[in-house]
Parts: sequence; structure tokens; C-alpha cells
Amino acid sequence: MEIHLGSLKEKRGADFMIGVCAPAADARQGLVRHPEVHSRRYGHRRKSKLERLQREKEALRRAEERRLLQLLEDQADYWAKAGRLRAFIRAVEQSGIERVLKGENEIGIQEWLSWARRHADRIDPLVSVANAE
Repeated sequence: MEIHLGSLKEKRGADFMIGVCAPAADARQGLVRHPEVHSRRYGHRRKSKLERLQREKEALRRAEERRLLQLLEDQADYWAKAGRLRAFIRAVEQSGIERVLKGENEIGIQEWLSWARRHADRIDPLVSVANAE
């Protein structure tokens, strides 16, 4: 069943009644609170949400800081290891050893030196970055 409102005055009257009656009915059912109570609750929720977002942002920042520190320490370790390997490679080269054992196969010193230098370069983060550019 559809209700037709004849005049603009009747329509405004109906709108007014809906505006008055609907909130009153909601209030009787406990659905609508006093505006200050609603505002305080909404403000508290909003504040809680902002605080939660700030905590999450801070947690992400700390996690990123830990990741970067670990990366820095790992790169420094690889750099130091590459330096130790290069020092060893130079010592082998200067000692005049003719052959170096690699597993069960003997290989020539020049081949071994070349292989060892490539490995040191591969793990050195500074050389890897320079080669990537």
C-alpha cells in the first residue's frame, strides 16, 4: 500500500513526524544515546583506533630497523670473510705452490687462484654492488 501526499505542506509534516517519531522509537528501544554519550564513545573509539595505528606503525618501524641492522651486520661479515679469503689467496700465490688440491682432483694454481678470487668477489657485498652498476 502506497501513501500519496497531496501537498507540499502535508509532505513536510510527514517528514517532521518521521524526524520526531523515529528517534523517539529508537530511544525507547535503547538504540540511540544522548549525543554527549555517543560523542564520548565515538571519540574514545577513534582515539583507541589512532593509538592502535600508531603502535602498529611503531612496531613496523622497529621491525624494519632490526632488518636493516641484520643486513648491515651480514654484509660486514661477508666483507670481512672476503678480505680474509683474499689474504689467503695472496699467501697461496706468493708461496709458489704449484698445485692445489680441490676435492679429489688436482688443479693448476692459476685456475685455482682465478676460482678463489671469483668466490671472494661473489660474497663481497662491495664488489657485488659495483658489478651490478
